[in-house]
Amino acid sequence: MKKFYKLLLLYSTILPFSLQAQLDPLYNQYFFNQAMINPAYTGVNDVFNATAISRLQWAGIEGAPTTNTLNVTTSAFNNKVGLGGTLIYDTYGINSNTEFNLAYSYKIATA
Repeated sequence: MKKFYKLLLLYSTILPFSLQAQLDPLYNQYFFNQAMINPAYTGVNDVFNATAISRLQWAGIEGAPTTNTLNVTTSAFNNKVGLGGTLIYDTYGINSNTEFNLAYSYKIATA
């Protein structure tokens, strides 16, 4: 048991620690890219849809937050299924974050 505590102390002092808060990308053009907010919207229009949006906040200031998104959605299998993908590149100061998400939706007739 003493050996375990010694190893735990050794690892906790040698290993570098870093903390990062949960930072969500800022979206203000959700009307043009509704599948970004709600993945169930994927494939609703029964057409291929590609959206690219770039948001630059505080233009001209070094380290200003920027968010770039590319979203692609389409219908498949006789318009019963919606498929999509989203690529997000978000920068804020010296930090940056890249995300890739996939979306799937299935249409159920209610009437």
